[in-house]
Amino acid sequence: QHAWKEFYVIAIDESKDEMQKALEENNLTDSYENNINGYSKLILDVFKESLTNPYQSALIDTTVNGMSAKLTTLTGRVEGIDAFYSIGIYEGKDRYYQVLAWTLSSKQYSYKSKMDKILYSLKEIKSTENAQ
Repeated sequence: QHAWKEFYVIAIDESKDEMQKALEENNLTDSYENNINGYSKLILDVFKESLTNPYQSALIDTTVNGMSAKLTTLTGRVEGIDAFYSIGIYEGKDRYYQVLAWTLSSKQYSYKSKMDKILYSLKEIKSTENAQ
């Protein structure tokens, strides 16, 4: 984060197994599949619920560093602030990833190219946690 510039980024990862459990426990398997399409739809649906007057740009299907990815932008009002979000949702081998970059709506044009670079920079590294 760079609070002075009003520029923020967060990366989140979730295992596909955890996603499946969450879908089953919340009776969401009819609405969302455990794949990149279902995961991105769920993430964006929940995110849009937190915004007043949300507007989402077209969802771009692409590949980022070998991973299937969906990229979009969202604008909306949150806690009285007009915000602009660049969002990347990715499918790795065993995990899903989200990268969210956000700023004030008034600064979106100043930071959009930087946000795009960040969204296209995500790489999945080989996990050592399951190595034998």
